[in-house]
Amino acid sequence: MDDGRFPSYREDTFSDLSDDDIDTIVIVDKAEKEKKSNRRRKGIPGDPLRKNDADDNVKGRKKAKKASSKSDKVPRWTAERILSQSTILIDPRLPYVQQLEQEIERNLTANMKKCRSQDYPNYVEARCMVWKNVIGFCRPKVEPVLSEVNRVTDEEILWIMDVQEFVKLAYNTVNASPMDFPDVGVSSLLNRASELEDQFHPMKVRITALVLRLSVYFNDLRKYEAASIHARMTNKETALTKARFPVLSECKVIVSKYEVTQALIRLQMEKNICCYPLDGLEEVAKQAIDTCRAIAEREYKTLRMDVHKFAFLPEGEVAKGVRVDRTTGSGFMKLWKQVLEQCFGRSFPEGAEAVAKKYGCPRALLEAYDKLSSVEEKETLLANLVVETKNGFNRRLGEAYSKKVFLALTSKDPNLVLQ
Repeated sequence: MDDGRFPSYREDTFSDLSDDDIDTIVIVDKAEKEKKSNRRRKGIPGDPLRKNDADDNVKGRKKAKKASSKSDKVPRWTAERILSQSTILIDPRLPYVQQLEQEIERNLTANMKKCRSQDYPNYVEARCMVWKNVIGFCRPKVEPVLSEVNRVTDEEILWIMDVQEFVKLAYNTVNASPMDFPDVGVSSLLNRASELEDQFHPMKVRITALVLRLSVYFNDLRKYEAASIHARMTNKETALTKARFPVLSECKVIVSKYEVTQALIRLQMEKNICCYPLDGLEEVAKQAIDTCRAIAEREYKTLRMDVHKFAFLPEGEVAKGVRVDRTTGSGFMKLWKQVLEQCFGRSFPEGAEAVAKKYGCPRALLEAYDKLSSVEEKETLLANLVVETKNGFNRRLGEAYSKKVFLALTSKDPNLVLQ
């Protein structure tokens, strides 16, 4: 200290101390720590575990907050939730209604039974339909916000026909002079389909036709044709008996496989109805279950396209396609706005509205770009465009968004990323 220098920490503290002094210092430090810890404990007398209790309280509050957030969370529609509240509608007047219900219950998967709603425990619901051989479907009305469940009848229906009825209708479909049958009259497949659509008016339905035992009919037809050839060779007549040809004898008329194909093509081309041949009620039950599952998937995907989670698209209309009518021109403006919204992203949808209002089509904007000479002028063409925001005040579009639209419409770089 006398020579004017500041003493170093090592010189002043440890250089002149003995081992006893160092032990004393260590003891003093421990004593000081004990005093400090005692002073902390005196904050709440008689509660030495204050810190542990505080930690437990914090953890308890976090758990309660997490539980309340889970309870306040609004449930969302999923395909399983829609399927759990959907039912298959079968007319009780159907002759084989009990057998069909049993087949449906037997062909349900374990997941379908597990996810079933308590409000609608059964997949099959008895309801009088427009025709007794029609199967319908009832589903919940899917809305963006899941609130009170409102159930509606779906547009998908299954039209079941026995092979006897189908053969008679097919005969009247392919023949110019139809035959008057006691059960179907002079109706054809096309007429019956139109009658079924009229029964559901004003709702537009999508019909799927199911024909039972059509393969058995073709087997009898093949046997009958072989027997007829053999009878001609032996100069005998072939009797169309019920014992030899049980299905063919009940049809009253014979329709070849080629004529059946013609009738089905007309039904699909003119009425947009697909027909599936089924061998028994088990296949009908599987078709009904698959249709019910497809309806739930369709409604879920439709809702997901309306309320999507794509970060690069604004909410709402951008996720869906736009129908454009070339004759009337309706839909072009909506499509143009959609393209602009993809340029702006979710953060600024009002900018797309302002650009579309100033330039009604892409050609008008591209022509405005062509009138300018420099690239800088083209990039700032839309900068001073007035944008009406949702908060009620106006602002400029800005140079950044103006440049983004210019690059999106004119850049030829396939690897360009609009930031």
